[in-house]
Amino acid sequence: MLIKLNFDNIDELFIEQKPILLVCLQHDRANKKDLEILEKISETFSESIKICIASLDSMKAVIEAYDVKGTPTFLLLKDGKEHNRILGEVDSNLLTKAILSLLSSIGKKTISKVSL
Repeated sequence: MLIKLNFDNIDELFIEQKPILLVCLQHDRANKKDLEILEKISETFSESIKICIASLDSMKAVIEAYDVKGTPTFLLLKDGKEHNRILGEVDSNLLTKAILSLLSSIGKKTISKVSL
């Protein structure tokens, strides 16, 4: 499940125990392919990671907190701290590798075979 980040839930970035993939893109401009990739990633890693898409009303706070220079930007966070950043359009393989790397670095068990 993709979570649309807004002012009411933006604090989750800093208190969430699960690692977070924060996606900075204009949700209203996101193309269908991007959203499909994110949905698949969300389904695959639902037990390990939370996926948030910054909405327009939360974008300014996210941009300031994480020095985002443009969209799309994909940030992998743990305890509110950035562990990885991917700029520009991505495919499911690149996102999967980045997520697996983060989970491995924090000692989380990872899925042995991921197919998206």
